[in-house]
Amino acid sequence: MNCRTTIFSLCSVLFAGAVFSLPCQAQIGLAKKAAAKEERVPRLFVTNRDAVKLLNLVKVRLKNNDYRYSLAALQRLLEMKEDSNFYSDADNGKIIFRSLKGEVLRLIEELPPKGREQYQLMYAGDAKQLLEESRKSGDVKKMELLARRYFHTPSGYTATWWLGNRHFDRSESLAAALFYERLRKTSRGAKRFEPMLTLKTAICWGRAGMPKIAIKKLVELKQSVPKGRRLIVGGESVALFEQKSEALGWMVKLLGEQEGFTQLKQEQWTLFRGDSSRNALSSPAAPIWDAQWKVSTFRENRLIGSEKERFEKAEKKIQAEELKRRVGDGLLGIGVSHPLIAGRYVIYRSLRKVRAVDLYTGKPLWETVTSSPAVESIIRHNKVKKTNRYGTYGQPLQPLDDAVLTQRTWRDMTLGTLSSNNQYVFAVDEVGIVNAFTHFQGMPENPLELKSYNRLRGFELATGKFKWEIGGPHGEGELEGAGTFFLGAPLPFGELLFCVVEQDGETQLVAIEPKPEEYEAKIVWRQPLISPSNRINQNAIRRMSGLSPSYQDGVMVCPTSSGAVVAVDLSQRLLLWGYQYQTRTPQNHATQRFVFGWRGRGFNAAADQLDQRSRWLDSVPTMAEGKVLLTPRDSNQLHCLNLLDGTVQWTVDRKEGLYLAGVYEGKAIIVGKFSVDAYRLDNGKPAWQASIPIPQPSGRGYQTGGLYHVPLSTGAIATIDLKTGRLLIKSESRNGIVPGNLVAAQGVIVSQSATELSAYRPLSDLNKEVDKQLAANKQDSFALSTRGELRLHHGEVKAGITDLKNAVKTKSNPRAQTVLAETMIDGLRSDFPKYQAHSVELEKLIVDPKQKLRFLQVY
Repeated sequence: MNCRTTIFSLCSVLFAGAVFSLPCQAQIGLAKKAAAKEERVPRLFVTNRDAVKLLNLVKVRLKNNDYRYSLAALQRLLEMKEDSNFYSDADNGKIIFRSLKGEVLRLIEELPPKGREQYQLMYAGDAKQLLEESRKSGDVKKMELLARRYFHTPSGYTATWWLGNRHFDRSESLAAALFYERLRKTSRGAKRFEPMLTLKTAICWGRAGMPKIAIKKLVELKQSVPKGRRLIVGGESVALFEQKSEALGWMVKLLGEQEGFTQLKQEQWTLFRGDSSRNALSSPAAPIWDAQWKVSTFRENRLIGSEKERFEKAEKKIQAEELKRRVGDGLLGIGVSHPLIAGRYVIYRSLRKVRAVDLYTGKPLWETVTSSPAVESIIRHNKVKKTNRYGTYGQPLQPLDDAVLTQRTWRDMTLGTLSSNNQYVFAVDEVGIVNAFTHFQGMPENPLELKSYNRLRGFELATGKFKWEIGGPHGEGELEGAGTFFLGAPLPFGELLFCVVEQDGETQLVAIEPKPEEYEAKIVWRQPLISPSNRINQNAIRRMSGLSPSYQDGVMVCPTSSGAVVAVDLSQRLLLWGYQYQTRTPQNHATQRFVFGWRGRGFNAAADQLDQRSRWLDSVPTMAEGKVLLTPRDSNQLHCLNLLDGTVQWTVDRKEGLYLAGVYEGKAIIVGKFSVDAYRLDNGKPAWQASIPIPQPSGRGYQTGGLYHVPLSTGAIATIDLKTGRLLIKSESRNGIVPGNLVAAQGVIVSQSATELSAYRPLSDLNKEVDKQLAANKQDSFALSTRGELRLHHGEVKAGITDLKNAVKTKSNPRAQTVLAETMIDGLRSDFPKYQAHSVELEKLIVDPKQKLRFLQVY
């Protein structure tokens, strides 16, 4: 008997009891009230209506002190694999979102003494046995199951305390705080762990960058401890603080300086935007000497004859389109492919396959055996040859090679983003081509047609060998997860992979357990999130947004590009909160076409093209400093939410914003079409005196400490001081290469543009060369110029300017002169009083008319 059948059976039993225990009018009143509420429930969030019905019946029975069946029903709801949305009336009459399992836990918590006694008799023994098994085996999963399923038992409290301590010891501060707070909310669970429970909770909030909450907890600790009593911490007797103003200082003195949300510099770059919070810092690199090596993402050595000619033709077409976009035709020249760095491996998506090259040499290491069916159909054959009694089926909406190349290069983030766990590489494939074909009823599917499923594949990092795949169509010999559309690359977490998917019209979070040695993977858990208003084949934005979840300190935030974002508490497998936002107007979405009675197979090409120039570039949430920042592709705003409960802190209009670069010291950094802006994390107001003007970006940049390095369509990389809002330097390419999406690790910058993957010289090599040249000649103009640029890119403004001035004085050095002039012009813009005294010197440096114009605009 499955869970849904059991719930239905329990509903029947409980309903029968309710009928005989309530007067007729009361039954009618309850039924009408439930029906009215049902009509008011928003349909976007997924609700298990049988479970909600059971919950409402349980509440009726509990009011009559009937515990036996009621507690069994509540426990059955807790044991469901999936949580569900539950809506209830707030005090102001508005419908609010709650977790159904969270509501069940609340009902058990608020049971009267007789009900609590009955619950312990029924379940405390099972919980104790599970605790003993968990301790003997050291199985964390069993301990988590115990804390979820039997929380309101002595063993459940013990398991929760153990899990909180585990996160505490691993410096996962917010995750630990969530476990501790869960205990503190129940007096029966908290009492046996005090006062260390409250002290540890305060420490976690302080480490998590939330000192106000930490102080509040410390004050609660002082109030709970009898006056004059000392705490025993680490075997030593410690006196508490006297005044609230001394609380934080007392904790710092006790434990040493506590750093909130310490970010480690990335020596690996195995996820889109670096790490699971999507706010990673890179190790320092040198953005001034490009093309240490470069490889084409189009050409392949094994191709010969007509196939080689077609690939070269496709490459030239995209190069011409890239140039056209850079000069400003209204479309962006930012590609969708983002490389990864894992050890010595640079993993990237070429036109047809996933490949790996050596980080330091660019030497090819492997390529996958699987390739894109769309590219194979168009590039190899240049037409679809399959026919039936209707003739050649499918009707092109635009030239086929244009449709494939445009989507693959500029629009499809789902295909362009990869992920890795340092052992395997994961990629989504077979997504279909928007605007390539309409479909006529009764005709067989073709390789380019949009489908309601795709495939997720795993490859071995060391060799590129295919290990497993899931998804694909239903039918004979179907794979695990058949009929599933994977909306983005998975997020590796422990031994599992977490994906946002769509199946049967429902957006879900799924957990996948790979078994590479068995060449298979299994979906071990599903959590429904929302029910979108249209299917995946009717929404180009959703299927191409690359929707991957983000995670930090116990909370996984799932984007949907359907007007909502949902947060899940992974440790308890509970829905934490849901946030619904205003979406773009319907006419801007890809719309349905009706062709001979067949719905949802085509798109409005003009509306879909708008997607490339007037939306956020990606929808993946950013998590930092206790906040979640959202840039949904179906919204024209930047949203800032509280991580713990999803409450809106502020929203601001997108304007010409393209992507969220990251969060640094209370500032959200937005790179726009022609400027960089910063917003205060606490209130959404501008954090800098003015926007930083820049040429159009050519890709996503990377952050090192308080500096952000953004690639530009002029062929330069600009470095911005995030603390002051100053553009420090723009270094033009020495080889005429326009950088694409940048990642940096191990001192090396890797760039992927529309047609090329390239790497900059390692920072260590460049530093050694400069030191050697200056050791031989202290006045070497070239070496001084190089060191000056490096210093400016690393935030050493005074030393960098001095080097550039010395380089210009020593010998004619046009590059040093141009860089120095540009840096000083921006100095005038950001700090006029300081740089005004150098205006005469600056005018002598300027030889470029465009620089002259910028100087006159700020002086």
